[in-house]
Amino acid sequence: MNSKLLYFFLFFFIIGNYAKGQSIVNLGEDKQLCFGDSITLDAGANFASYLWNTGETTKTIQVTNSGIYSVTVSFEEIEIYDEVKISFQPLKKDFMIPNIFTPNGDAINDIFYAATENKFVLDYKLSIFNRLGQKLFFAENPYIGWDGRTSSGEKVSEGTYYYVITYAPVCDQGSIKGTITLK
Repeated sequence: MNSKLLYFFLFFFIIGNYAKGQSIVNLGEDKQLCFGDSITLDAGANFASYLWNTGETTKTIQVTNSGIYSVTVSFEEIEIYDEVKISFQPLKKDFMIPNIFTPNGDAINDIFYAATENKFVLDYKLSIFNRLGQKLFFAENPYIGWDGRTSSGEKVSEGTYYYVITYAPVCDQGSIKGTITLK
């Protein structure tokens, strides 16, 4: 195949893909990864040249830091650009869990929450049990706490209750078990 015919074919292939909203260079969707991981970004087919915003000129780059990564590839006189946002999330499983609460209506410490600053907690579940193992409360939202009532709305008596929190942050999964005293 002569070079003019190849150039003609590639030019219309690229123009056609752009018209369809597609690009030959596709770094993919934005990604969230765990801190300490890495990802290889691949600019695709064997182009004449590659230029990443990191300064690298290879087909692939290894990424270990959060940021927006872009590449411009070229052949003949055509340049194609794509970018992707890579976010590395910390392995932060810190929950602040009180050991006592007083649901007496004074608006101070009335609701038991297992608070976390980790916005990447997924599949959160909080269960509260009495000493007989009966489930009194269940929530799947970390912003919904226990007000000292059963799921049917009855107030429970002062005492020690058991909680189980399960969660799946982006980078890990786990559970926390403990007790809470209701006064």
